[in-house]
Amino acid sequence: MAKRDIQLVELLLKHLNSRCGTDYAITTLPEEADRTNKAVEAIATNSKGDSIAVEHTLIQPFVGEKDDTQPFLRVFAPLETDPDCKLSQHDITVFVPAGIVRKGIDWNALAAELMTWLRTTKKALPDGESEHRFSTTEPELGISVQKTHRSGLPGRVFVGRSKMPESFADVIRTALRTKLPKLAAASASTRMLLLEKDSPPHGYAEIASEIERACAELQELERIDAIWVVNTVAWESEGRADFIPVWPEALRGYAI
Repeated sequence: MAKRDIQLVELLLKHLNSRCGTDYAITTLPEEADRTNKAVEAIATNSKGDSIAVEHTLIQPFVGEKDDTQPFLRVFAPLETDPDCKLSQHDITVFVPAGIVRKGIDWNALAAELMTWLRTTKKALPDGESEHRFSTTEPELGISVQKTHRSGLPGRVFVGRSKMPESFADVIRTALRTKLPKLAAASASTRMLLLEKDSPPHGYAEIASEIERACAELQELERIDAIWVVNTVAWESEGRADFIPVWPEALRGYAI
């Protein structure tokens, strides 16, 4: 099966072809041929001989998010799929401060403690938002819970992060500094950067604003034709990937 980034590039091309009436398809994978990581991931061409160089990168909601993901998924994500944590006719959302789960503790034991707590307290939780502590082994580990009544609908549980570091501008600048040089150097008619957003925080307008702020310090942007965002929050669960142009000026109708 194709790498995740190549799959997303193929979906982007399919979206562009459908929107613009073109017939672009990947013809070469320069990065695979150049293991020094100096080449772009994909070159696509159409029947007219035009070409697009595409480079993909995942953007985190804050610096260090990758390190925080493992304990977050191990301890909190199981709540979403456990049927005994759900309460009929209610949405329950558990918000976890970023970076709160320490390394060096038993994440599995903490996850079991959390699951037991939610199973036994879900009915007693007040409507609206409330603050809680659930652990005897980590008594300072606090979470917030939002409980919302939804008449006639099945119960659902969601988990999400809160109190994230204000470092998203650094995330965008790091992504641009890393990816733009090799994209700018690619031999192609059009050069496109594809930013992948796989978590809800930070909307398209915020991403576009951070790119605009970086323009003055990143000369390579002068050689880039388009930057897109692909939202993959629901890709694994629903097979849905949404493509949004964010620079420059929403691409003025997607013309390529």
